[in-house]
Amino acid sequence: MSTDRFFIETDDFLGYKFEEFKNEQYANALSTPSEYFKLRKEVLKQVKNDAVSDMYLTFFNLLSKGISKDGSQIGTTKVLDPPCYPQQLVSKFALKAASTMEKIIDEALEIILPIDIKSLATKRLEDQSKQNF
Repeated sequence: MSTDRFFIETDDFLGYKFEEFKNEQYANALSTPSEYFKLRKEVLKQVKNDAVSDMYLTFFNLLSKGISKDGSQIGTTKVLDPPCYPQQLVSKFALKAASTMEKIIDEALEIILPIDIKSLATKRLEDQSKQNF
């Protein structure tokens, strides 16, 4: 393996490891659907709980208090004064940011653990049979 920063790892570039991952997920979903959907639910819940609540809190604290999501002051040379943005507008903006993050999470989860796995597996089998001819 080259350490040259312009070297492209072809296995990664072509997505072989991801294809392996997807094939394992197809196999899991078809052999034990309840376990697959339980895993999907747990991943969705954990990621959404973490990211969406963080997103909301980040913007709520920034716009209303001028602090980070963990409550610490923002700024090194001069601390950001509280912006005192109106609460109803703070909430509206923070909810919009959280909603956007939720959509992004749904899209990411659909890439790694698709909801409609049966039709995807069926399509994959059809595609493979077409390639065999």
